[in-house]
Amino acid sequence: MKTSMMLCCLLAVMTLKTYASDLLVEEFALAPNYASISAAVAAANDGDRIIIKNRSGNAPWIEDVTVNKSLQFLPFTNDTFFIVQGVYTIVPADNREITIVGMRNLSGNITGTAAGNVAARTKLNIMGSLLQSGSVLISANGYNVNTVHTVLANGGLLIRAGSIIGCDITFNANNSAIAIVPETLVTSDVIKIIGNKVSNISATTAAFGIAWTSGTHFFDIRNNLVYTRNIGIVVSRSRVLNTVTNRLSNNTVSITGSVTTANVYGVSISTNSASSIIEVMNNLVDLNSTSSSNIFGITNISAVPSVTFIYNTIDADLAAARRTTGTFSTNSNNNFAAVLLAPDGNIQGAGGLNMGNPSAPYYDLDLTVNDCGAYGGGFSLNNYFPLHAGAARIYMVNVPANIRVGGTISIQADGYDR
Repeated sequence: MKTSMMLCCLLAVMTLKTYASDLLVEEFALAPNYASISAAVAAANDGDRIIIKNRSGNAPWIEDVTVNKSLQFLPFTNDTFFIVQGVYTIVPADNREITIVGMRNLSGNITGTAAGNVAARTKLNIMGSLLQSGSVLISANGYNVNTVHTVLANGGLLIRAGSIIGCDITFNANNSAIAIVPETLVTSDVIKIIGNKVSNISATTAAFGIAWTSGTHFFDIRNNLVYTRNIGIVVSRSRVLNTVTNRLSNNTVSITGSVTTANVYGVSISTNSASSIIEVMNNLVDLNSTSSSNIFGITNISAVPSVTFIYNTIDADLAAARRTTGTFSTNSNNNFAAVLLAPDGNIQGAGGLNMGNPSAPYYDLDLTVNDCGAYGGGFSLNNYFPLHAGAARIYMVNVPANIRVGGTISIQADGYDR
């Protein structure tokens, strides 16, 4: 009897220790609370939540924070931000998961240290946050970075694996607003870059909106609104597997402002990855510039890959010889029309309206034929904006493109709660 009782007590203690704790950070805190975010991190165990109260007058918590445990960082008050200033450095470990929800960082990057294990990546979730002057720079291997419903007001995103969904990114610099670089391990993962507003209108030669240079993962780049003065979307390398398609669909690229670089491209594909398959469909390229020479709509200078180019709309203001250039394995049903965009990127007029793929799986949300560009199809930009409206958000829903009578409907959704 005594042995059984002791065993039951031991199991109870072990069970209690598996529960996560909430650690509260507040100004001038006394135990058991914490007077800095770093102090809370040092005291926390894997799985704990760091709840952060704002300082008086919403002054930021000014500190650089190193995160070396599986933790969540959350605001104390729902539907608000916790306000910080500093660099947040993520230390990798096998299957570590760090989630940041509702951070407003006035100045500072979110970055990684040394490379982690690609086979058991560190997962970093950045959700519903605002970086006013800073970037997400996870350039090392072994991280899975998911950035969702986040504003980067003066900074860019550099990752190797993960997803970028429903973000608003402004990075007017001689760099890429979104950059995906290769990892050491070739996988069948699909990196989703969906429903983002991206602006890089620097006139310098390396100022890109979205730059894909990875041959280790497949891409699904769709329903992004990109403003550029150089290259809106560039694909210079692609994952090779002759049964899987890399998709570039329903993106809007607006070439805007006075163009000063030698050659400007809405979409530029230059990969030479043998046997790679790329589908370019339902995209829209708008010319909203006083310049006219050396501006190209969609260009493919790839020598080897199969690039399908169908149901895109190119602004007729572009010179006819430069609306599409290069060789495409399929080049059909594309339109050249006068394109006029509203300030939010929505189509005004007929150019691009109902000009996408007319098949039912590509219909718009109102069940009309696909509108080319970011607001067309089931992944319309309207699904992701406005940002920071309410606490709980479903940011990604995967449903079958075709639903047959008698078949099984599988619906998966991803979300978070601020």
